[in-house]
Order: sequence, then structure tokens, then C-alpha cells
Amino acid sequence: MPNSELDTSHGGGGELEPIEEFEDEVEAELEALFALSQVHAEVAVAYEIVAQDVSARSIHDKLLDFARDHRSLVAEIGAYLKAQSVEPAALMPPPESSAFATLANALSAMAPESGLRSLSVSEQFAAASYAALLDVTQQSAARTMIERNLADGRRRARWLADHSDADLVSSEAEEQ
Repeated sequence: MPNSELDTSHGGGGELEPIEEFEDEVEAELEALFALSQVHAEVAVAYEIVAQDVSARSIHDKLLDFARDHRSLVAEIGAYLKAQSVEPAALMPPPESSAFATLANALSAMAPESGLRSLSVSEQFAAASYAALLDVTQQSAARTMIERNLADGRRRARWLADHSDADLVSSEAEEQ
């Protein structure tokens, strides 16, 4: 099994150089965070789409709050990646064309509660991705951010599960 400790056998003057495996792990983690940033951008669009179809004002407003949460995560991850001197190799595809947004749009148009369920699945996808990232990055500088984003995603998924009932989505009076 390869050693993941720092290699001090070369580098002169007592400098520590990370071995290639450690560098590969860090690069893979940064790539995963970049992908999660894209997921958050796409899910934010999905929240905005579903919010348009929900007549219950309190749920509509909460969905827009969650969309803002996801946009904040895009900015937070972007700032972290920039601090790590990571530049995207290619432009991100437009979030509006994502499977998350397309599915949310189609389901929400048929029934807003179905749109809410698709948002719940989107949150579960992001949370599962963060959990997997935590499993493989024990010494990550981003660990606190990853843990917080995982907990927030689970909180949003619980809220969606508690509020995706058809009667609740459509029965609240729309506030003008």
C-alpha cells in the first residue's frame, strides 16, 4: 500500500514535498468541489423553477431562500477553489440546461408537489456526494465546509419532505 505521508527523501534543505498520491488526492478533491459547485448552481435554478408553480406563499418564499442558499454555496466553493489557485479547465454548462432543472420544471408543471419531491432528490444527491467526499478526504482543509454543506443539504431535504404534501402546497392562501 502506498505511503500517504510527506516524502522527505529529496528536496534539500529540509523542505517537505508531498508525494504524488497525496497531490492526486488533493486534485481529485478540488475537482469534486468544482463539480459540487456546478450541482449547487443547477439546483438553485431548479428551486426557482418550482417556486414559480407553488401557490402557497410561505413555501414559495422558502424555496427562493433555498435557491439563495445554493447560490451562496457556489460562491463559497468558488472562493475556496480560487484560494487554492484552481481555475476551471472549461466553462460550466448553463445550469438552466441541467437534468435537475429540466426534471423539476417538467414535474412541477404537472403538480407542484412533484416538483418539491424532485428538489428533495436533488438535495439527497448533493448530500450523498458530500458524504462520499468526507469518506475519502480525512485530512482536507475543506472538511469543515464539506461537513456544514452536508448538514445544510440534509436540513433542506427534511424540510422538503415535510412540505411536499399536495394539500399543503396548494391549500395555503396566496398572500398578495
